[in-house]
Amino acid sequence: MIRTLCAVLFAVAVFTTPAVSQQPTKRQVDSLAAQVRQLRAKLDSVVAATGRQQPAPPPSAAAPVGDDLARLRAAASAAAGGAGADTTRAADTLAQAFGRERNQAQLNPEIGVTGDIRGYATGRGVQRDNFDPREFEVGFQSALDPYSHTKIFISLEGGHISVEEGYAYWTGLPGHIRLDAGKYRQQFGELNRWHLHAVPETEYPLAITTFLGEDGLSGTGISLYRAFGGFGTHELTAQVTRSASDSELFGNSGRPTYLLHLLNFW
Repeated sequence: MIRTLCAVLFAVAVFTTPAVSQQPTKRQVDSLAAQVRQLRAKLDSVVAATGRQQPAPPPSAAAPVGDDLARLRAAASAAAGGAGADTTRAADTLAQAFGRERNQAQLNPEIGVTGDIRGYATGRGVQRDNFDPREFEVGFQSALDPYSHTKIFISLEGGHISVEEGYAYWTGLPGHIRLDAGKYRQQFGELNRWHLHAVPETEYPLAITTFLGEDGLSGTGISLYRAFGGFGTHELTAQVTRSASDSELFGNSGRPTYLLHLLNFW
């Protein structure tokens, strides 16, 4: 009995399997048929639209005179445009060439003006000449190139014009040395290097004016400067000048002044 039941179930499975496997194939056929119908409808619409279009009129054998004039004008415009482009390119090239050079504004030095004007007042009598324009100073500074600079300071004092300082200095020399040449205030003490309008008092200290003259120690010569490290920072300056304080130092003997200055920072 059990064997008969198993045989019946096997036969049912065998005969029903092809029907189930054929079901997806039928759906695919229906889908393809629908797509074919859609394509046929699109083709019919394209054919109908093509039939409604009118044929273009044939071109005339002889072109009108206006077309010739238009072509001539177009050719002339193209030629003029090409010439304009060439001119523009030439102008750009010229501008780039001049842009590589220094213009006149860059060659001008930096100019500064400083005034030393003193005023005072008293409580008695009529006040007169309370202000004393003691000195005016005009400074010119310019970088000749990345390694050389020039500084000139002209003093107008008591109706006289003099060059207080005028020197050039060079950096980037071998051994990291700076070289100064010209007239300059020497590196002596703390305040001698400063101009009078920059000192914290109205006059130079008595130690400077007594032994080095009214304007301090200055002269014309050369100076070498070198900064170096090692247990702090140190600055060494060596100067040889024909000193303007010759009368105070050497009694107008005309001897040169030698100065060695060492400054330390810890």
